[in-house]
Amino acid sequence: MAKKISLSTLTNMWNQVIGIDIGTTNFRVYLPDQGIVFDEPNVVAVDTQKNTVIALGKEAWEMIGRVPDSITIKRPFAEGVMSEYTVSEAMMRYMFHKVLGKYFLFKPVVMVSVASDASKVERQAVHEALISAGARQVYLIDSPLAAAIGSGLPVAQLSGSILLHIGGGISEIAVISLGRIVMSKSIREGGEVYDQALSRFIKQKYSFKVSRQMSKKIKEQFFHLTDEHSAPFPLKGKDIKLNLPKELMISSSELRPALEVPLRELTRLVQDLLEEIPAELAGDTIDKGIILSGGSAMLSGIDTYLAQVLGIPVSVAEECDLCVIKGIRIALDHLDLYRQSLAYGYL
Repeated sequence: MAKKISLSTLTNMWNQVIGIDIGTTNFRVYLPDQGIVFDEPNVVAVDTQKNTVIALGKEAWEMIGRVPDSITIKRPFAEGVMSEYTVSEAMMRYMFHKVLGKYFLFKPVVMVSVASDASKVERQAVHEALISAGARQVYLIDSPLAAAIGSGLPVAQLSGSILLHIGGGISEIAVISLGRIVMSKSIREGGEVYDQALSRFIKQKYSFKVSRQMSKKIKEQFFHLTDEHSAPFPLKGKDIKLNLPKELMISSSELRPALEVPLRELTRLVQDLLEEIPAELAGDTIDKGIILSGGSAMLSGIDTYLAQVLGIPVSVAEECDLCVIKGIRIALDHLDLYRQSLAYGYL
């Protein structure tokens, strides 16, 4: 006998809401009463000969560097916006199937993060891809606002708060007051640029090639921006001259020059905003300082480095890599409070 479904269960299923943080690096999903239920690399493996998607998420990430040239690893979202509609929609469908089941009957209401500088066309593309993938209704929230909410900043107050969100493909800084972004600036550079800079520096200086995964591991586990006494750590890769696998011992101080250029760009981004900030909010900046969020805010010593260069307090938010999805959770729970900040007519 088929199991009966109660009216309350049906009502809850019909009112299913989902929070999504679509980062360049990771795709995260929040469900009420369950927390983060999906957290996978935001990559898709495509067979270019057949023009078909063969793997997504973790499975596709593990293929990097291990598959023939006929298989390309693509990022559905780059620099805070969709890069390719087809693979982006495929990633969204994959997410829905993993979270709700392959044959979900009730389409969910979705709140999704977008880059603060995304154009109306780019926002529309995200909206349409989610609707096509299975969403019933879509709310868009700017990533810096979501991150500020998730970091615990008093965004609803009149006094301004400044948040610098350093994502995988974009860095965004915003001044937030009364639950809205007063002003913001961004550069289409983030943690992946740091990974590439480290990899390129090691290749040029030491004739040593490391994988994409290894350069990310260097940044996240070994590298330190300000510690002059950090111990050497092992790098696994390939000696280019010998064309053989090898292990290389190296220290943070030796690698620090690799990040000079991207960190200079990040500093300039902050300085540009500080120069334009309204005088009425300038005092709040000095009092509160700048809060860092995003996966690359975990770069050890980046708060000390920026504080020294900028001359104002800088601190890293707790669980900085999860601030956006945490903020989306809070915004979903208090939708009436934040509804005014969800723009572009998709409500």
